[in-house]
Amino acid sequence: MMAWRCYKKKVYTWAKKMDEEFVVTTLEGTMVGKPGDYLCRDSSGNHYPCDAGIFKQMYEEVEPDEIV
Repeated sequence: MMAWRCYKKKVYTWAKKMDEEFVVTTLEGTMVGKPGDYLCRDSSGNHYPCDAGIFKQMYEEVEPDEIV
């Protein structure tokens, strides 16, 4: 079987940088976010915390009218 290169489609998420520690219930269970982490919500409505360093590597902010 031949391997193919694939491109991961753009995935939009909503995120807010949190100033205080926070707790969120995810599909994997209860998780705690640190001050400076992001609280994210995916297109299915699921919430999850994301470490600030990882967030900056994986996401970039877009204007609302750019979301399709």
